[in-house]
Amino acid sequence: MIRARVPAALLRAGGLRLVGPEHHYLTRVRRARVGESVELFDGEGGCASAVISGIDGEGCDLVVAEVQSARRAGALITALVPLLKGERMDQCVEKLVEVGCDRLVLWQAARSVVRLSPGKDVARVERISAQVAAAVRQSGQAVLPRVEGIWSLAEVIERCAEPVRIVLDPAAQPLAPGLCAPAQAVALLSGPEGGLAPSELETLVAAGFSLASLTDTVLRAETAPVVAVALWRWAERPSAPTG
Repeated sequence: MIRARVPAALLRAGGLRLVGPEHHYLTRVRRARVGESVELFDGEGGCASAVISGIDGEGCDLVVAEVQSARRAGALITALVPLLKGERMDQCVEKLVEVGCDRLVLWQAARSVVRLSPGKDVARVERISAQVAAAVRQSGQAVLPRVEGIWSLAEVIERCAEPVRIVLDPAAQPLAPGLCAPAQAVALLSGPEGGLAPSELETLVAAGFSLASLTDTVLRAETAPVVAVALWRWAERPSAPTG
């Protein structure tokens, strides 16, 4: 099913005129035609099926069915991911969205290879926000994860209010499935290519973060947060073990 995002204020049953980038995506990228069915979503949990009734150079017209709510059940998961190099960051962002991350926070770790010059933070967040939107459209979800950053370690500690806060550390005890299921909100923090510095781990633990490992192997910086979110979503399933 071809999917397109529309503003929440415009997503309602009846006629809809779609213009701009989503019109381009439907008609030029996906080559949709009159009479074809599409799925619309608003990024806030609303979605609706629609049929293309007309296409011209400026936009396309759709007939929209009743709007449904498609919000995900389970914990609100925040992934705190350090700046990573090139394609590794892109792959991490895409997969985090696919496995069910609700909020992505970029932070500057001591050993991060990537160092942004002053004034580049906003552009980087905007670029990753666009990647998140594309991943939401591709993965069939209806809620657009928030992207924030770029935070310092001090800001991570000050701003993380989730009742469950976990630092991914390959040297720590394994993440217990029973810890996942009851949580309403969780923050999962991961390190860069060179790992977290000992002083960062000490600071985070002193601030109330728990350390946990995911596997018996050392995962890459772009892999660890994705595995953590996927494991959490798996543990939330009614049939998943709780102890």
